[in-house]
Amino acid sequence: ELFLRSEKRYVIKEKDRALQAMEIAKALLDGSKNGLVDTFPKNVTVKDVEVTKDGVALVSFSKNLVKSYEGGSASEMATIYSLTNSITQNIPDIKKVKILIEGKEMPSIKGHISTRKAFSPDLELIIPEK
Repeated sequence: ELFLRSEKRYVIKEKDRALQAMEIAKALLDGSKNGLVDTFPKNVTVKDVEVTKDGVALVSFSKNLVKSYEGGSASEMATIYSLTNSITQNIPDIKKVKILIEGKEMPSIKGHISTRKAFSPDLELIIPEK
């Protein structure tokens, strides 16, 4: 079973939604500070974030996301939903998240889950805090 656990972080508060989403993505890429399993491989960077008029954050990562990726479909789910949930739960105007590599759409990260569509948050994956 796959579950995500939330971890509080201080990120810079940006007025611009795209910059705010970028700060959140960077915090995720930094990995867990509490010894949880990281949802992104090491040495991946966020290249750019754009937010469309209808509230989709297009988050573009370096190609290391695909190159250094290890793990199966559960890992891909964890990567996708840790990003999607973190951004949508912290920025009310953003409803969905789409993952790009170097600014381009990819069929998937490692062949398990299509990344051609934007993802809506899935809060059922989150373990409630005690």
